[in-house]
Amino acid sequence: MAFSASPTKSRLSGPLLNCEIDLTDTEPDPAPTLDEAAAHAARLACLIEVVRSLLENLKAVASLYLEDMPIKEIALALGISESNASVRLHRAKSVIRLSFGESS
Repeated sequence: MAFSASPTKSRLSGPLLNCEIDLTDTEPDPAPTLDEAAAHAARLACLIEVVRSLLENLKAVASLYLEDMPIKEIALALGISESNASVRLHRAKSVIRLSFGESS
């Protein structure tokens, strides 16, 4: 099989394959750059530290929420009302936002 060195078109040929592929319409690589990946890892580490530093009642709600548990199930798991779970989650989110320098 032979490959063309042209950056925009490639010609593949062989006994069963004879076609041209236009490479200009291909999507860019969706993988993050190393800098983006490092920044994401740093933000994630900061989030983990902030959640660990929360008061126990806020930490429990925030941890379950970060595991994609709905408020209704969080309330059942902790034995509190849904409104109380929502209030605790709101308070936890406020602390997290402040730690990242965002206003509530």
